[in-house]
Amino acid sequence: MNFEWFFARRLVKKKDKTFSKPIIAIAVLRICLGVAVMLISISVLQGFKSEIKEKIIGFGSHVQILPFQNYNAYEPIPISLSSEEREAIASLSNIKSINPFITKGGLIKTREDFQGVLLKGIDKDYDSSFFHNYLIEGRFLDNSNPNEVVVSR
Repeated sequence: MNFEWFFARRLVKKKDKTFSKPIIAIAVLRICLGVAVMLISISVLQGFKSEIKEKIIGFGSHVQILPFQNYNAYEPIPISLSSEEREAIASLSNIKSINPFITKGGLIKTREDFQGVLLKGIDKDYDSSFFHNYLIEGRFLDNSNPNEVVVSR
């Protein structure tokens, strides 16, 4: 038997009224409460982490094929893949879909100020299942009008 267990049992099992008994009970309750709060906060943070990760991947993707640039540009140099390259990439086991896109920076003028935006252009075959899950109001783009825009809040 180890010393800590022997000493703790001796303090708690005493029949007579001692000054240390309520202090030990309060300390044990505080430790239990602290552990419970830490477990709840870790669970909540893990939930937020997975939700944020899903949204980042949904708006972008796991992998993006972009040209190498020495500067951080919102408008990368466009590249095009041949049909053989697209088929080779699509034949990989973990690839769900290939969706070409283009980005363009811009400005929107409000009544008081200017606001920077990043426009993302997609083709008609774009996998939009992620956007349908988070669309609160309105509708997603369809092929009837190619000049439509979806704006986030």
